Amino acid sequence: PLTSANSTTTSGIPFRLQALTGFASVSLIVNGSFGAPALCGPYLQSRWSACSGTLPMATGTGVVQVALPRPTAISAMLVSSDSIAPPGSGAAQAPISVPVRASLTVLVAFDDGRVRDMTADPRLEVLVAQGADLCAVQRDATTSSPYVQAIASASAAGGLCRLDARFTFANLPQLTASNSTQVVTLAALQVFVMDGAVAPAAPPPYALNSSSLTALASPDVPLRLFKCDFSHYMPASVWVMGRLSSCGTSCTLADLNDPSATSLQLFSTASVALAPNPRNARLANVLSPIRPGSTTLTVSFGSGAATASFTVSVEDTFIRGWPRVTNITDTGFLISANMTSAAFRVTYLVRRPLVSGDGVPTAAEVERVGVSLSAGTPLPGGATLMSSALSGLAPASNYTVYLAVQNLTVDSQRFTMRLPVALSEAGNITFAIYRNASCINGLDQVPVSTILSGAPLPASRCSCADPSACAPVVLGSAALSSDVLADTLTLSGLLPPNPYSALRGATEAQLTCRTDPLPAPASTSHALYLVAADDLPTYRGWNVTCNPPDASPGSTCDAAAPAPCAVVPPPAGSALALYPNNLQALPYTALALKQGTLAQQGAATRPVLGSFDLPAGDRVAFDPAITKITASAATVTFAFRITRVAAVQYRLDQFNGSNAFSGVLPVFDPSVSYSVSISRTCTGGLLDQPSYTLWYWATDVYGKSSPAVAASVVLQ
Repeated sequence: PLTSANSTTTSGIPFRLQALTGFASVSLIVNGSFGAPALCGPYLQSRWSACSGTLPMATGTGVVQVALPRPTAISAMLVSSDSIAPPGSGAAQAPISVPVRASLTVLVAFDDGRVRDMTADPRLEVLVAQGADLCAVQRDATTSSPYVQAIASASAAGGLCRLDARFTFANLPQLTASNSTQVVTLAALQVFVMDGAVAPAAPPPYALNSSSLTALASPDVPLRLFKCDFSHYMPASVWVMGRLSSCGTSCTLADLNDPSATSLQLFSTASVALAPNPRNARLANVLSPIRPGSTTLTVSFGSGAATASFTVSVEDTFIRGWPRVTNITDTGFLISANMTSAAFRVTYLVRRPLVSGDGVPTAAEVERVGVSLSAGTPLPGGATLMSSALSGLAPASNYTVYLAVQNLTVDSQRFTMRLPVALSEAGNITFAIYRNASCINGLDQVPVSTILSGAPLPASRCSCADPSACAPVVLGSAALSSDVLADTLTLSGLLPPNPYSALRGATEAQLTCRTDPLPAPASTSHALYLVAADDLPTYRGWNVTCNPPDASPGSTCDAAAPAPCAVVPPPAGSALALYPNNLQALPYTALALKQGTLAQQGAATRPVLGSFDLPAGDRVAFDPAITKITASAATVTFAFRITRVAAVQYRLDQFNGSNAFSGVLPVFDPSVSYSVSISRTCTGGLLDQPSYTLWYWATDVYGKSSPAVAASVVLQ
């Protein structure tokens, strides 16, 4: 019940508003908005009339005090998604499905301790503080709530969209809050091609990480599918992944292997066809070779969102009619292989099956313990003839020759070295080269068994994050006969991986205004291991006794029964025990890798260890005929070309020495000219100084840098 003590009437009769006995209480409802100021005044007006309101009797006003809670702060500004994508862009399309807009929620705290959702209040204003060319704020026509949407014409590099919320209340301080979302785009397709007779049902684990280089296809390098026996070619599965513009040096890629979104198409199916994946019926992503030839594979994602093309080459290894075993004598023969190119290494393994009883070795086993055919002789048409002559075999014996072919893909990414070796008697030399990185230790503690098996260095010796860094880059063996105890081996291996490959495909935003250093440079240091074993055991002074077997296996008479033998070495300290036998105190003598150093005897249980550095080459330099700096209006353009693969770093400084802008650009092809344009500072402002200084320098993959050059830039 409300009463009004201050009232007036037209007739001067006192007027009072009060509850009457027998009637309902008089209630007053005041409509106000949260955030309105407290007020007090004659806001209650009453009228008394008779005869159904046709005869006014009196009017009056009453004093009403309205006190609403006072807003104190914007307690939260919420954005429904941490990333949005331009409508129709690859990132917005399935299966990536980044939303094109994010709804906003603004919560306001009041002095009564409550927090209220005032998103739809018309006094709320949301502005784009950063990234106005990437996103815009609009209000829903139905709910009047604001939302942020990516602009269709947003830069392919994407970027940060920062939002400021402002609440304005009468006679109160303005309340503000900020939040942000990332505008992302589909920056690139990363295609992985996995060799194998049976394709996996899903992308291999290494294909999920953007920094992985394993099986990563490049448009500049053909996808080569080789003949794996005398009738069949090795198939390969194609896996398409997507990298978003928000990806840094390493991130999880988007799986785009959905036939409703991604298509694979061959220009011609004469040499290779696309076949269904036997482990995933939804996909037809298996390259199935038919015959030698080449074609183009085009990978397309979404409605014109991204495409990539690759050359697929189906190739034979042996020329038809090869390999051959000829010149067979009582004690030897000649193994020859006529290859389609010099991009192969052929390893052979000779066994006496009636003696060894071994099964058919795998290709990996042949490569690990076999011997490489001699360096090829170039023939017309690009063919290469490789051969090796064997002698000293047992007369009237059967031998089986196993061959394994390894693709070397001769290119500029390999190093070659010549290594002179010598033995004291006929034997076999096994060699292995490992990279000597900072994550590898105890190189002098590697056992002989590791080198003979070609195994990666154990975890106790190699703690590299990339397991491939623990594996040998060169592995093989060579046989020296009794009439040729010295030879010069030619070893070839892959150069260290380019550390700047982590920056391949990075967006402009990821390459500018960086605070982190360049990736660690590649090491030129390598470790070479040699292990020698003689071709025949001697066992001088050993007491060997072989007894008949207790029983024969099986139920027929054709089963071989191994005879148990007991081996007793010479007594310790005897002359025979001190005399070299069997393994001849593995290894043999180490030949110096550097001139002027005496040969050293290796330990009996360790391989010979030598170290060498790859030649780092001339220092990287800028081509003066191409490198220039120009300025027009408020933009600085830096054009350049360098002499080697490297990372080019540049920095734009103000007159007082403070940094205005910086960036790095990885150069994978030094024959191409590059340019960068600078029109804003790292804080987003315009270049408003009359002059700047541009510093630039280049660092090659081994960490050698060119001298830093400073150039004065005057804006016109």
